[in-house]
Amino acid sequence: MNNKIYKEIYLEVLSSTTLNDIEYKKLYDYVEDIRRRIIQKISDFLEEPEEDVFLGGSFPRRTFLKYDFDADIFIRFPVDYSREKLEKIVFNTANELFGEDKVRKRFADHPYAEVILENIVINIVPSYKVPPLNWKSPVDRSFYHTKYLEKRLSPNLIDEIILLKSFLRGIKCYGAEVRIKGFSGYLSELIILYYKSFSNLIKNVLKWMPPITIDIEKHYRSREEILDMFPKSHFIVVDPVDKGRNVASALNKKNFARFISAVKAFSVKPRKIFFYPYSKDFQRNYLAGLEINEIKNLPILSIVISHGEKIEDIYYSQLESLAKKIVTQIELNGVKVLKSGIYSDFKRNSLILFFLSSKSLPLYHLKLGPPIYYHSEKNFLMKNVEEKISWVSNDLRWHTLKKYEFNDVKSVVLDILNRNKIKIPSEISKDHINILYTDELDDEFLTSVKSWFSEFILGEDYWRVFY
Repeated sequence: MNNKIYKEIYLEVLSSTTLNDIEYKKLYDYVEDIRRRIIQKISDFLEEPEEDVFLGGSFPRRTFLKYDFDADIFIRFPVDYSREKLEKIVFNTANELFGEDKVRKRFADHPYAEVILENIVINIVPSYKVPPLNWKSPVDRSFYHTKYLEKRLSPNLIDEIILLKSFLRGIKCYGAEVRIKGFSGYLSELIILYYKSFSNLIKNVLKWMPPITIDIEKHYRSREEILDMFPKSHFIVVDPVDKGRNVASALNKKNFARFISAVKAFSVKPRKIFFYPYSKDFQRNYLAGLEINEIKNLPILSIVISHGEKIEDIYYSQLESLAKKIVTQIELNGVKVLKSGIYSDFKRNSLILFFLSSKSLPLYHLKLGPPIYYHSEKNFLMKNVEEKISWVSNDLRWHTLKKYEFNDVKSVVLDILNRNKIKIPSEISKDHINILYTDELDDEFLTSVKSWFSEFILGEDYWRVFY
């Protein structure tokens, strides 16, 4: 490893992704003023207003990217308040302070208010004031996460965390939201706390063999104990403030694998393109190489959904549910779905894409009957008496060839939806769904969503071209 090359890259990345002291002070004062205004509004509902309304997340620790951050203001309410009361207080306060038109309802375990002010996203998040391990909601841990990292994160680790977050953002693995299923900010900070530096993390990832376990506070006596506690997990980071929680549980196997792959590529070909914001331009160029005609010639079935503004986590989950059901139905009809993908702007359009082994269905499929010595043989033969091609095979079972009802995949999916063979999730209107092959899509529409199709076809793993 040429340390000079790495150092040059790191310095350039940090200069592009961090605020200087003056910029941060100005921003901090602005957010702190909002915190104080919230305290003035709701102090009567709190036991210790100054402590119970606090800045959490990466903002107070300066471990955020200046192009990609929000400020989280948490409120700790007494435990005897209902969740409905928490929601009412938070949204009434946000509406009074900022105006209803600026307040958006978002969801974690329960609703919280999102406000965009001066191009800054402010999240006002209700939680309960409880002692450790007596959580009434998952958000209750945030207070203790903040206190823990305040004590443990030394100033020299801040830049290392920003390098990791920038790298994760650059390879599209940053964020624990349902639509990303990547590394959360808290997880990123714990990883650096454990490995001490981004460079040391890179060296260790090259040796990783899943499952990986990290237990900073040594809550468990051995790796085996950790694996027993979190079976079937590919990456386990024990929460320092709650030994029963795996901080990496939201990270799916795909993004875990993509992270390891990107680290290996970076160690071979170190370049700033791996880091956000530099990766943004590269990905745009990487995806631009695919022509509209190339997209149209591929066996891709598109479910195009038009809609109004949606809550991201809820809507994405429902798109996922619909996609899985349709994949199952397509494959029951003899065509393999090689790859599927979900894309949405959550405002106007969403796409579910299926890369098919073929648009056409086979003519026949095989239906297996019971062994000839089963009593159910008679019932099987009676049900299939009209099928001309049936035989007993070496496995002592009846085999019957049946014709598929449809000739192509699109017809199958249309029939599924028209005849309500699967349940459509509540947020998705069947009336606003169009089923089309790529060669049937309007050129203007296809051009407007070309980046989605290009990402689906080429993959997000752009570093594969560096070898």
